[in-house]
Amino acid sequence: MEYHRRASNNAYCNYGFHSILTQTGRTKFCRKNLSVKLYMMYEPMKLGDRDILGITMQTRKLGMTTMVHAENIDMIDLILRRLEEHGHTDPFFHSVARPQIAENEATYRVINLSERTNTPILILHMSLRAAAKHVAKAQRRLLPVYAETCPTNPANYTALDTARVACFLDLMLML
Repeated sequence: MEYHRRASNNAYCNYGFHSILTQTGRTKFCRKNLSVKLYMMYEPMKLGDRDILGITMQTRKLGMTTMVHAENIDMIDLILRRLEEHGHTDPFFHSVARPQIAENEATYRVINLSERTNTPILILHMSLRAAAKHVAKAQRRLLPVYAETCPTNPANYTALDTARVACFLDLMLML
């Protein structure tokens, strides 16, 4: 209700709200919820494969839209720890800590999980061409997989920036 109050007289487009699930177990879904958002990363919100499988089976039964922010948290956390140990905390290092393989692998994995449970998914905030290719391949197989792009990763802006990030990441992993 709080969000409806905030949007009242401030919104100039159609909008909707979705639930963000951060824990599983005895989660019961309300039929009023039309969608649910899952995170494969961000420590307090991340869900593992087992959780995602369980939730997607429930959302499929209810006809809910299942949205997923797909990134490999283990890979990113390892790199973040190493960067922090060496004092590399400037905004530039946000991109360094998120190599393309982290999104690419997680996108491929969540598509496979949704196929296993026969659940339509919407992958959110995709920024990589390689990840988009996984979606296109799934769609060619007539799987109900959709994506929203968000090309905000500064490492993807120019070839020079991409090369700088890749080089720095290689150095950090060797330390």
